[in-house]
Amino acid sequence: MKSIQKYSQRIIFCLCLLGISYASSKTTQIVPLECQLSNLHIEKSDCSAEKTFYVTLNFTHDGNSECFIVTGNGIRYGEFKYSQLPLKIGPLKGNCTTEYEFAVRDCANEKCSVTGILGKVCCETKPDCVLSDLNLVKSDCDAKGLFYVTINLHYKNVGDCFSVQGNGVNYGKFKYSQLPLKIGPLKANCETNYEFQITDCNNEKC
Repeated sequence: MKSIQKYSQRIIFCLCLLGISYASSKTTQIVPLECQLSNLHIEKSDCSAEKTFYVTLNFTHDGNSECFIVTGNGIRYGEFKYSQLPLKIGPLKGNCTTEYEFAVRDCANEKCSVTGILGKVCCETKPDCVLSDLNLVKSDCDAKGLFYVTINLHYKNVGDCFSVQGNGVNYGKFKYSQLPLKIGPLKANCETNYEFQITDCNNEKC
């Protein structure tokens, strides 16, 4: 038996020297790809007149079966073919309350999944923000030629805060509860025409 093995080894060695290839008795095992879903992209459409919107889902996939399932917020949106990507889901309610989240999993492998969060969507019509009756009161000058300005105004349907700017200076952001607001010290140089602009933090048009 040993002589046969030595003889066969000599033949293979000679074949290699002559540049002749030979087939090995060993076979290569093909390992199937592991299912992977990743890079979930969630894109929201504009709101409709009915205060609803659509979501387009897209993601990368590998080693998957023929289909996937979409769920979110306790809702099963359905079973879809991978060939249907990017997938449009909706209409959904833009009620400013629901924290929208989406989970995608392969039909044949529940551990093969990807999730993403869109968050709240507001399609509700909000009342207009109103800032009015701006009142500016100047203090007396101090010994250094400096003074303060007290700002007050009426407001309605506003955001969390407001900013104060003027003469190229950003004085900062403040809560409406801080009104009346004292700004300064400012230089009383008899040259600067002081101006003040108040803008809501959540609405630059207000």
